[in-house]
Amino acid sequence: SVPKHSMSSYNPHEKPAVDFVAREKKKLTKKQKAQKYGKPFKAGWLKVNKMVLGEEAVEEIIKQREWEKDWDKKRAADVAPFEQPAKKKKKPGAQTVEEAKKRKEYETIQRDELKGYVTLSTNMGELNLELFCHKTPKTCENFLTLCSQGYYDGVIMHRLIPKFMVQTGDPTGTGRGGQSIWGQPFEDEIVGGLSHNKVGVLSMANSGANSNKSQFFITFGACTHLDGKHTIFGQLVGGVKVLKAIEEVPTNSLNQPKTKLTINSCKIALNPFAQVKGEEETTTTTTTTPQAAVEDNPYLRHMWEPKKKK
Repeated sequence: SVPKHSMSSYNPHEKPAVDFVAREKKKLTKKQKAQKYGKPFKAGWLKVNKMVLGEEAVEEIIKQREWEKDWDKKRAADVAPFEQPAKKKKKPGAQTVEEAKKRKEYETIQRDELKGYVTLSTNMGELNLELFCHKTPKTCENFLTLCSQGYYDGVIMHRLIPKFMVQTGDPTGTGRGGQSIWGQPFEDEIVGGLSHNKVGVLSMANSGANSNKSQFFITFGACTHLDGKHTIFGQLVGGVKVLKAIEEVPTNSLNQPKTKLTINSCKIALNPFAQVKGEEETTTTTTTTPQAAVEDNPYLRHMWEPKKKK
């Protein structure tokens, strides 16, 4: 039997009467509907539903539809007074205070051509990375912030293809996880003059245009077919032998290393974003000052010039 409803006994979880025609017509084109159910459609609808469901059922369906219209009107009248006013749309080109601060920060880094330096400590040795903060500020800020938060600590290198690259940065270890510091994918920063044309290029892994999160890769050789598709944001400046050792690790048919390769920790030697903000730089694994970290690293000594005695 077809359920009957009234305004006083309405149950939103109760299934409504089945409209045979409404269900069937979803599978047809407009022309097929007219041919099958006739013109005007309402007459065809009544005729077919009466044949399939019977006159009583059709009357109940019509009553139910009228009741639903009345209910929607009543509900709208009850809710309307309590609705919040619509938020004002931001004018095109307008910036929030935070956006203005961030833009100024990026402009300072680009003007002064500041770079960042990070050491990835792996179970195979250390990889020293130079970051092109002045060319790809948003990508570098994301990477440096994740490093400072210990996001990459304990993360495995889940994909390795000899003569191509090694990929990491996914805490799930599946190649499908990871998140940016903004909680959503961010846009590419493709820079002319930067190319995947050598060993040790540091680049963002993605699943298409403007889908950067936390995953990145380091090249084992030239792969210029990736140019324009992936954001290059740094390069290897120390640890070439370690990278070579990583490349020689055997893999299975899914390009997964048979021997577990892990990033144990990340040590930030220089963070220009912290400098611009006037904050003290910190590392995830040591309490040494940034200057000491740079001075102790043979690959970064050229950055640190001790003050001359007067």
